[in-house]
Amino acid sequence: MTLDINSPIVALQKNVDQFCESFEKKYSKEMTCKKGCSACCHQDLSVFPIEADVIRQWFQNQPDNLKSELIATWKLDQATGADTSGHPAQPCSFLYKNACTIYAARPMICRSQGVALKWVENESPQYDVCPLNFTDGDFDKQDALDIDRLQTLQSIAQVSTKATSERVKLSQIKQELGQKNS
Repeated sequence: MTLDINSPIVALQKNVDQFCESFEKKYSKEMTCKKGCSACCHQDLSVFPIEADVIRQWFQNQPDNLKSELIATWKLDQATGADTSGHPAQPCSFLYKNACTIYAARPMICRSQGVALKWVENESPQYDVCPLNFTDGDFDKQDALDIDRLQTLQSIAQVSTKATSERVKLSQIKQELGQKNS
C-alpha cells in the first residue's frame, strides 16, 4: 500500500501534531515531556492497520543502510524501564536508549502522549494527563484533545483503505520488518 501526503491518515497525523505542538507551547512550563522522556513508552501497544501501513511504508522508504541499522538496533536487548507510575515495564518494541526509532512514523497514540486528553464515559466528560505533567498547575479543559473524536476520525481513515479493522501490535510490525529485510 502506498500512502500519499493527502491520505486521510497522514492529514490526521499532521493535524494531531499541530494540536500537540500548540498545547505544548501554551503549557510549556507544565510539560515534562521532551526528547529523552520515555515513561509513556513502556508497553506493547496495538495500532490501527492503517497506522501499521504508515510504519511499514516509512521503513521501506528509508535508505538501505538506515534499514540495516534499524534492524540491528531492534535486535539488541532492551532493558526493562519504568512506566509513568514508576513500575517496572518492558519498553515499546521501537524504543532504544529512550528514543523512538520510528519517530517520524509513530502512531497516533504516541503523537498525543503528554497532552491533556478528554473522553466521555457514562455521558460524563473525563480528563487525564500524564502524571509527570501539570504537577504545579492545571490545564484549561477546553484545551484537551478529544480522544473520542480522534478515534472516530482514525476509524474513518481506516475504512477509507478498506483494510481489516483488527489492530496490530507494534512488536508484530517490528518482527515483520526485521524478517522481510534481513
